[in-house]
Amino acid sequence: MSRAQAFFKSRSFTSMLSRRTAMGLGLAAAAAVGARAVAQDDDAEKVKVPKYKPMGRGAPGGRIGGATRGTPPESLKMLALAPDHVGYAAQAQPVLYWYLSDPIDGAVFTIKPADGSGAVMKKDLTGPLAKGVQAVSVAELGISLEPEKVYEWSISLAADQPKDISALSRGLVAVRAASSKVTKQAAKAKPEALPELYAENGYWYDAIDGISRLIAANPAVNSYKLIRAGMVEQVKLFDVADFDRGVM
Repeated sequence: MSRAQAFFKSRSFTSMLSRRTAMGLGLAAAAAVGARAVAQDDDAEKVKVPKYKPMGRGAPGGRIGGATRGTPPESLKMLALAPDHVGYAAQAQPVLYWYLSDPIDGAVFTIKPADGSGAVMKKDLTGPLAKGVQAVSVAELGISLEPEKVYEWSISLAADQPKDISALSRGLVAVRAASSKVTKQAAKAKPEALPELYAENGYWYDAIDGISRLIAANPAVNSYKLIRAGMVEQVKLFDVADFDRGVM
C-alpha cells in the first residue's frame, strides 16, 4: 500500500469514527430527553388530582377576564383562580390566588359585596410582580367576610399603567362554615391531604390555598404543581394549568 493510499484510508477511518461518535452523542442526547419525558410522564401518573365537587352551584358567570385590551403588551393575562360560579371558603379571611402571564409594575386587588350593599375594599399590590401565581390574603385588608354573603373580588392593572392598556379578572367568593366532620378531619390531616379534603367537600378556595402552600414550601416537588394544574383545569383555567406544567 502506498503512503497516499494509507493516508486516505486513515482519513476515511477517522471520518467514519467521527460520524459514529456524533451519532452516538446524538442518540445519547435523544435518550436523555426521552428519559426526562418519561420521568415527567411517571410524575403525572403518580399524581392524584383532587376532584372538585361544587356545592350550591348556580348559573355560570362568576368569573370574567382576563386578557389585555390595547397595546402593548397584547399577551398580558390576569386570571382569578376562581370557578365560573360562586366558590366557597371555610375561613372568614381566605387567601385568594390569581395568575399573571407577564411581569408588571403593579396591580390592584378589590373586594366588595356582590349585591352592592357594602363598602369596596382595595389593596395596592406594588411591584414588580413576577409571572406566575400570586396570592392576596383578605386578612391583610383587616376585614372578615360575612358568612353566606357573596363577594366579588377582582384583580386589575394599577392606575399608573398606560391608559391604552387595561386588564381585569374577577371571581365570586362566599364563606360557609365547614361541618364538624370536615373540621375534625382537617385538624388531623397532613398538609398533603387538605387539598383533596376541601375540594371533595366543595371548598374551592381552601383547596387551592392548600396546594399552593405546598408548592411554595416545596418548589422543587413537581407533583404538587401537577396537582394544581389538574385542579384549575377542572374550572377551565387552561393558561394556569399550562404554567404549572411548564408548557409556557
